[in-house]
Amino acid sequence: MTIVDTVSVTDVSDWQRTTSRLLFPLRCRARGPAFSGRITQREITPGMRVSRIETGPFVAERPASLIAEDAADGVLVALQLSGESTLRQRGREATARAGTVMICEAGTPSRYEVRESVQTIITLYLAPAYSGLSGRLAARVSAVPIDMTVPGQVALQSLISGIDSPELTLGPDTGESLARAASELLAAVVRGILAPHDQVRQRRSAQLSELRLSLREQLGDAELTVDQLAAQHFLSVRQVHTLFSEESDTPAAYLRRTRLAHAERLLLLREHSGMTVSAISQASGYSDSAAFIRAFTRERGTSPARWAELRKEPARERSAQ
Repeated sequence: MTIVDTVSVTDVSDWQRTTSRLLFPLRCRARGPAFSGRITQREITPGMRVSRIETGPFVAERPASLIAEDAADGVLVALQLSGESTLRQRGREATARAGTVMICEAGTPSRYEVRESVQTIITLYLAPAYSGLSGRLAARVSAVPIDMTVPGQVALQSLISGIDSPELTLGPDTGESLARAASELLAAVVRGILAPHDQVRQRRSAQLSELRLSLREQLGDAELTVDQLAAQHFLSVRQVHTLFSEESDTPAAYLRRTRLAHAERLLLLREHSGMTVSAISQASGYSDSAAFIRAFTRERGTSPARWAELRKEPARERSAQ
């Protein structure tokens, strides 16, 4: 085990150089006229390092430009012992207080901020081989506060604190075993975070599928409104819009696409069905044929009748050959 002597600094520039060497390249600035920082780091095994960090208010950023210069990957698991800090990553912002664990991806831009005068955290750096997380999973849980209500979080806290203990002694294989234990425990905690979210996501996906089915079944109703759709499914109008927005869609846009697709099928069958454009517009949920022709032309660039003719021409040419 390699022990890095404690480094204490009173200048944020020195702190930037120190943390960039011991963690990964960062850009740091103080949040006040005075600054002090102290870090003690030990390498438990290649691919896992533990650091105890005591610092005053400062901001650390890891922009894409620094990541491009230094391709450090893996995750940093931070246990907040005292004080308060904020991590921003992947569009999320999480605040950690005493007893909170947070995960930061080393290979993704991030911003870390300490506002209080004194704080202490323990960080555990795990290389990809030891993180126990795929890139997709790490992306879902970075900058998410993990408190003691998450299954396994207390055990993870204890493991991190134990690895940081100055009384820890390592045998020939102890470091590797600890790295594997940290990897498995972290993966278990992440599953504890994601399980409820996955259940919610599955339920919301099922609700959206039911709403879409209702719209398809009622596409011929020109008077159908979102209020009616919401009432049919015992949802609020806002909930309906939210479910569609999660797929970057709206009920109106989905219904419009569905109606046009239905109209296209009917147009292609006109020779056999004998349906007029007016009948097709009514069957597709348009209030009148003029509104249907305008909507169709706007979306497809040509009138319904001309669109159908253009689709038949290639078939006629193939038959002539």
